[in-house]
Amino acid sequence: MAILRVFAKIILMPIVLLLVVIKWLIELFMRFTASIVGLSLILIAASVVYCVISQRWQELFIFVLTGGGIIGCMFLLVLFQEGINSLINNISETLK
Repeated sequence: MAILRVFAKIILMPIVLLLVVIKWLIELFMRFTASIVGLSLILIAASVVYCVISQRWQELFIFVLTGGGIIGCMFLLVLFQEGINSLINNISETLK
């Protein structure tokens, strides 16, 4: 049984390493883009207010879709990052 556990550790080590690198890249990407996303969402919110006041409904629809798309992409990145965290934790708990 001990030999099988060592063999599993050897096989799963590159997978864990790859998951850690992907997690690190996602965190780095989110740190660099956080200010850009925040500023763009503020600009989109101001544009939405302007479109409502001036009754430009087509532009309002475009801005709302753009803002929702940005928020959705950030949500998916966080979801993907948490999924990788749970995979890393499950693999490390299995190999203990």
